[in-house]
Amino acid sequence: MKTLIIGGASSGKSEYGEELVCSLNPKHYYIATMIPFDEEDNQRINNHKMRRINRGFITLEIPYNISNINVSDGAIFIDSLTSLVLNEMYQFEQDKKIVDYQNELFNELIDKIIDDFTKLFKKYQDIVIISDDIFSNIESINDSFTAYTKTYLYVLGNLHQKLAKMCDEVIRIQGTLVKKIKG
Repeated sequence: MKTLIIGGASSGKSEYGEELVCSLNPKHYYIATMIPFDEEDNQRINNHKMRRINRGFITLEIPYNISNINVSDGAIFIDSLTSLVLNEMYQFEQDKKIVDYQNELFNELIDKIIDDFTKLFKKYQDIVIISDDIFSNIESINDSFTAYTKTYLYVLGNLHQKLAKMCDEVIRIQGTLVKKIKG
């Protein structure tokens, strides 16, 4: 089962996804993609580690190039696409020496990330992907976004659409409400 779970900040999406992964396979891997930049990030990471301490997860920190995941059979939990995109964008812009954030330049990155997921989907039966819903009410503040932020939203939005088509299930979590959109 391939599942994409999208929800707002502190919506319970990671907890929901962790429970789902644990129910899919007794052996499960937690793919942590966040690179901490400050104390708040470190606290968030520690909170996630404490919450899953008794759930039997094997944690791997893979902030980019997730197709490099190479573990024995088990369920894969990726937390989160949102951080993965940020990391991949940074790497991409450094490699390509990008200074102009035109969306079209990042289609290559979108294709690369989708290729990574395609490889994972062929290799592992059960994958749960967590992502943030950062698109609610976005029109009202769009003018104040930097070119980089607009490009990030472009990349993440395209990945949401493509992964939703690739996944068996798409779940949206808002507040404490869980709504199955697909599957």
